Amino acid sequence: MIVPKILLLDMDGVVFRQQNVYKFVSMRVVSFVQKKLKPMIKNINYHQADNINKMLYSSYGHTIIGLNHIFNTNINMTEFNNAIYDDITLNYMKYFKNDPKVIEYTNNVREILDHCYKKDIPVYIFSNAPICWSNAILEASNLVIEKNNILGPEHPLFNENEQLKPIPGLYKEVERLINYRHGKNSEIIFIDDTMCNLRPCINMKKWRPVLLSQDMPILDMEKLSVIPNITDLVDLL
Repeated sequence: MIVPKILLLDMDGVVFRQQNVYKFVSMRVVSFVQKKLKPMIKNINYHQADNINKMLYSSYGHTIIGLNHIFNTNINMTEFNNAIYDDITLNYMKYFKNDPKVIEYTNNVREILDHCYKKDIPVYIFSNAPICWSNAILEASNLVIEKNNILGPEHPLFNENEQLKPIPGLYKEVERLINYRHGKNSEIIFIDDTMCNLRPCINMKKWRPVLLSQDMPILDMEKLSVIPNITDLVDLL
């Protein structure tokens, strides 16, 4: 029996890669962290805020989860996304759409999408970045993914429960959505560039976690696959 497949793609680091954009977004996040922690740490400087942000992101999967958990900042995703992913950031990202490396990588992603469409494999974006960011990248890159298949913080699955990756409950909600749309027999192939975001679904029966990393050895195990290049995903579809 052929098991239908569903492909879930993270956005930053999987669909889109551009180091200057990463650095720009990171600087804005660090400035946000510094501003929010000043009432508690009056003399906090940018370097200290940067170290705190790295610690929060690596430990919790998202800066906001860590800020709220450790510092009780009570920040919601709307406030964070409005501060980070505004028109300045969106326009900065579009400036690099003609970068030769971005074009080459985007063409590789397009090959994966074309392969999925030919095999009738539904493709989703599953990202903590706002949907407006994913839409802007897809538009600038001329990549096509159905609007209803872009899952981000504004989507009810995230919003109703104030959940983000890697909170396990969110993965269960995504699975319920896929079961509703595509039936309960599908295999969910989820590719992310952060192990923290894959950990919740390692022991979920319907999920196949895939880490995109050139720093790890290639693996193809029951609970985890590791691929160095996005084009290697074809072998798993």
